[in-house]
Amino acid sequence: MIYTNGKTMSASLLNSKSELSIIGAFQLVQDNVTDLMGELKIDGLSTKKNYNAMWVISKNRVHFKKMPFWNDDVAVESFISNKSLAKLTIDTIVRDENGEECLCARTELCALDIATGKIKKIAQVGVGENIEKHDSAENIQFGHFDNTLSNKLETCEVRSTNIDYLHHCNNIEYLRFILNVYMEKSLHNIKEMEMVYANQSFEGEKLDVYKSSNGNIDHVYLKRGNDFVIKSEIVR
Repeated sequence: MIYTNGKTMSASLLNSKSELSIIGAFQLVQDNVTDLMGELKIDGLSTKKNYNAMWVISKNRVHFKKMPFWNDDVAVESFISNKSLAKLTIDTIVRDENGEECLCARTELCALDIATGKIKKIAQVGVGENIEKHDSAENIQFGHFDNTLSNKLETCEVRSTNIDYLHHCNNIEYLRFILNVYMEKSLHNIKEMEMVYANQSFEGEKLDVYKSSNGNIDHVYLKRGNDFVIKSEIVR
């Protein structure tokens, strides 16, 4: 199944240039992935109810090609591009009214047993042979992280408004913690961004923010004590 949804660039999705923001782009991707899974009856609420399991995004990488402007109409298309024993990969493409790509993304998900926190096979949470995958023309490669830490930039706290229906910090909220270490003008130069979700975090926990740079590539890490929570790669 290829799921396509029309969206208008509303004010809440925009940056200081009245274009789609980095956070808005990740929101578009996450929402459309969720809607696709809802159409397939394997969304988070269905999985929790039927299998006592939850889907978590393990990786999400977005390539930004051109940002649509305020009130522009776009088509957001998502489809399963790969299935393995324990992982589901979904590609998302956003196109403008002329059919030109604005951005493309690759999202990797796995399912966890709510009681034990252990990874479940996707076949155990409703992803059978009836759920088809489609070949993707996008060449999106996930990054490699050496976990090298520079000086700590700041510490942020997971607060009540960061929490989602699974009672952990929502994926989009981590973006705010990371992007807030940049000056506003620098955000307009980001060409690619990847988020790797290593661990969950919960209300009241404090996350230390580290940043290292190599040429036009930055790695920003969120750590809780000795544990990595988020690893991110930003290409400028």
